[in-house]
Amino acid sequence: MKTGTFLFTLVCFFALAAGAQNAFYKATDKITLSYDEFRALTPEKQELWIKELRAFNHNIELIESGQRISEKRSKLFSIFPWLEEMTFSPKVCATWELLKPAASYAADESCQVEKRVQGGVQYLCVKCPGDAHSGVNVCTSPWGSSDEVSRNLLKEFEKKDYSGARVNIDAATLARHVEIAQDEGSAAFSAPVERKNTVVKTVVTPASSQPVVIELGPDAKVERPSTADPITTVESRDASGAVLERVSNDRRVEDFRLRNLSDVGNLKGNDNLDVDEVTSKGRLACIYAGWALQGSGRDGKGRCLPVSEREVMDASGKRVTYSCKHPPSEGALAGNEEGDAVVLCNPVIFGIKNNKPLCIKRSKTATEDCTKLAGSAKDTLDFARNNPQEYRALVRRVDTLCQQDETALREHFKKRGYGQRQISNAVKDLGSTCSHLRERMAELVDANKATAPRAGVR
Repeated sequence: MKTGTFLFTLVCFFALAAGAQNAFYKATDKITLSYDEFRALTPEKQELWIKELRAFNHNIELIESGQRISEKRSKLFSIFPWLEEMTFSPKVCATWELLKPAASYAADESCQVEKRVQGGVQYLCVKCPGDAHSGVNVCTSPWGSSDEVSRNLLKEFEKKDYSGARVNIDAATLARHVEIAQDEGSAAFSAPVERKNTVVKTVVTPASSQPVVIELGPDAKVERPSTADPITTVESRDASGAVLERVSNDRRVEDFRLRNLSDVGNLKGNDNLDVDEVTSKGRLACIYAGWALQGSGRDGKGRCLPVSEREVMDASGKRVTYSCKHPPSEGALAGNEEGDAVVLCNPVIFGIKNNKPLCIKRSKTATEDCTKLAGSAKDTLDFARNNPQEYRALVRRVDTLCQQDETALREHFKKRGYGQRQISNAVKDLGSTCSHLRERMAELVDANKATAPRAGVR
């Protein structure tokens, strides 16, 4: 990294992310990582880095959206007078757009800091959507400086009797919202809310004026309450607040079960590359344009040939043949009008556009090229749901090839006759392929969860 670029990154980090607590990367560290650098971290440190980057990006969004920021000048500006002018100049702010992370790892939710009176006593509270277990609801005394009140609010999350969710916000950012609420009565903000995977039971009895919500833990069974029970609803929820399953004896509450997509695979991957492909252990496993493929030739160790035409279920559940051949087979939906884009992007992962398949030219970056052409995950979701066998095959291939154990990965290619140079190129190409494929599959999983009702909503 050049000295000028490093200095600018350091300046932005000092000026705009100052005050972040429990940071994995300190101000003198890099705030961007390459794919290989990120992959080299342990899963725990990967999660910490993502949270830190998310919090950093949130501070920038506050400034860009024009929200009120504390008028107190940073001590850094007193020590380095030139820093204030440089940090907030139009040229610097425009350049910052190039450094912002392109992907968002968690959706922000609408929260609020508000004054509240209970039993004649004033409180300042932080509230985010959800019930007693899925929402955020902490209060403290409104008296004191905004920094003191902010720290006291965050301490409420650490109390043993607190059973709700946590809002992912640092003390300095929260203090700015507290300051507004102290003056104006309330302040809205957006931030990620961290919940737990759990099963809860909501019971309404004649003796209680409010529903009683009981947490049963993540491993509890979701069993239908009998008609002899009080009005009871049992829900399985994930960490995003989505209801995965719901059963009830309340006629006003509909039963629900989320039709899940398969998981995108663990970060670590399999210890044995062939554990999920025992029947074809000697064959070469590949990923190309979103397809799970095996090597060509009699022994299965040849090149992985791209798919040009394939029959899958469309979004309505009808069998359709999508083609990038020129000319296409009779009755197939064609997407190769120019005649040179012969590779079919897997509709199960990338969907279609204007009722035509996505076609690309042969390339080492085929999966990335398909990702760039793909429509929204929401529009592709029914393809993934209606082709579970094809989707699961790709998930297994992700588990097989998209892993951190490079030694095992090299052995996989060595067994199949690759030379050292071929192996190095294959491992390098897989790094990019897996990155784009995981991102797309994660988008599908998120889109699927978005179809589920939210915790606390009937």
